[in-house]
Amino acid sequence: MRKILYMVIFLLSLMVCWISPVWAGGLDNLKAGHLKYLEATIPWGGKGGDYDEAIALYTKAIESGELSRDDLKDAYDSRGDAWAKKGDYDKAIADKTKAIEIDPKDAGNYSSRGSSWYGKGDYNKAIADCTKAIELDPKYDPAYNNRGLAWDKKGDYDKAIADYTKAIELGDPKYNSSYYNNRGNAWYGKGDYDKAIADYIKAIEIYPENDMAYINRGDAWEKKGDHDKAKADYAKAKELKDNPFQGLMNPIKKDATAYNNSGEAWYSKGNYDKAIADYTKAIKLEPKWADPYNNRSIAWEKKGDHVKAKADYAKAKELKDDEFFQEFKGLMNAKMKNEKDAAAYNDSGNDWYGKGDYDKAIADYTKAIKLDPKWANPYNNRGLAWDGKGNYDKAIADCTKAIELDPKYAEAYNNRGFAWDDKKNYDRAIADYTKAIEIEPKWADPYYNRGAAWYNKGNYDTAIADFTKAIELDPKYAEAYNDRGVTWDDKKDYDRAIADYTKAIEIEPKWANPYNNRGVSWGNKGDHDKAIADYTKAIELEPKYAYAYNNRGNAWEAKGNHAKAKADYAKAKELGYK
Repeated sequence: MRKILYMVIFLLSLMVCWISPVWAGGLDNLKAGHLKYLEATIPWGGKGGDYDEAIALYTKAIESGELSRDDLKDAYDSRGDAWAKKGDYDKAIADKTKAIEIDPKDAGNYSSRGSSWYGKGDYNKAIADCTKAIELDPKYDPAYNNRGLAWDKKGDYDKAIADYTKAIELGDPKYNSSYYNNRGNAWYGKGDYDKAIADYIKAIEIYPENDMAYINRGDAWEKKGDHDKAKADYAKAKELKDNPFQGLMNPIKKDATAYNNSGEAWYSKGNYDKAIADYTKAIKLEPKWADPYNNRSIAWEKKGDHVKAKADYAKAKELKDDEFFQEFKGLMNAKMKNEKDAAAYNDSGNDWYGKGDYDKAIADYTKAIKLDPKWANPYNNRGLAWDGKGNYDKAIADCTKAIELDPKYAEAYNNRGFAWDDKKNYDRAIADYTKAIEIEPKWADPYYNRGAAWYNKGNYDTAIADFTKAIELDPKYAEAYNDRGVTWDDKKDYDRAIADYTKAIEIEPKWANPYNNRGVSWGNKGDHDKAIADYTKAIELEPKYAYAYNNRGNAWEAKGNHAKAKADYAKAKELGYK
């Protein structure tokens, strides 16, 4: 099932100046913290890294007592960003609050704190903070975007679309890719896949490396039944993820130094708009000089515009080839090679898993884990493979490790629930499915899975409620209709059961199971002719369906045709029915 990919605008404080002033004490730690933060963050949009060193350096800077008011705000703001990256939103909120206390008129810090409330799942507080940011700066487009994300999570797609539209109106048209992507997700949530696709197309036109937009557009094509276009979009997204760096840098020129240095001076005073203006002038004079692109990227980040920052940083990477970047690149090369190799093994494991070869899948996931032990995804995937082999304890252990690495990993909770379910520990399964729902309330799968667990506990009404919620979230969820039908049948409400099986058949006409189940309900109503017709269709679709033969035998017996009943019972036994 689909996990929608959103792009959140966080205030990320990446203060890395390649033309360095003289640093000392607290400022030295602040600068070093920014460098460590950047090291953990690159490649952009990837799995991230270890932010503890950055946090330690920011803490030293804060405790030094040497920082100016603006630098102290920067340190709290930046440490808050690092806590948010680690998923510790309480500490992030505390630091953002401290930055707000220092400068209560900074719209960016309210918007950024709103992002952390969003991360905690407190969408009302996220909306409140973003609204405050908008009151302080009605033209602050990131706040509209972030508020839109919160409305989206609350299921209020109309308000989300309104906020994304406002962000698009206010933002620079050359850098609005994330806003179009997010609005596309809201249209998707409303079931308007054509408008969603139109927005994803616009996002890609603006920023052709927006892998999220390709993935989301692929999902929309899937919903429209265009599997070829979906497959092409998924392939493009994978290609982009596998190539995070685009080139090396050229030697710098020095004609625009004055504007670049002037921009740094404005930046140090906290006037990011004037800093951006001067960096832009430097770029116009020397379009192949990397430093002003890099510095403008930092200023965009301070304003909370992650997309513009990313674009400028990418441009700087294309141009820069000085000692600083080479040293930094050397630090990253080994890490990136491991991550790329780990991703390749993880993908290979997924291929083996899809083919049902769980041993080979486990071997590849294990190699991925050795190369990148802080990446949660291969642990989660290996857990699924262990589950496929029937080793539920190892499945639980791997999913638990994935959750330790990423406490907001809804899929890992959902998959651990599978394993508890298979061990018939339905209470623990329900607890894990519930946690997955808390993290991803618009994801249908954990509702469906929790419904199945409630069914296994004999709580049919609660099971029906969960199956119904899954259907609300995904109206094409054939399995949820089928299982709700089974539950209605057990409650002896055969008409509702037949209606649900019929809906499942409409969605998946080549799936034998709902035909068999509908036959059971027709039989329970005494209509053995319709029951036989459904069992026969199930057998046509799945010739080795032992249960369908046995059930048809029962129907023939009820009609008094003992010869046909005997033949069907014999076939069912031959196929393994007991």
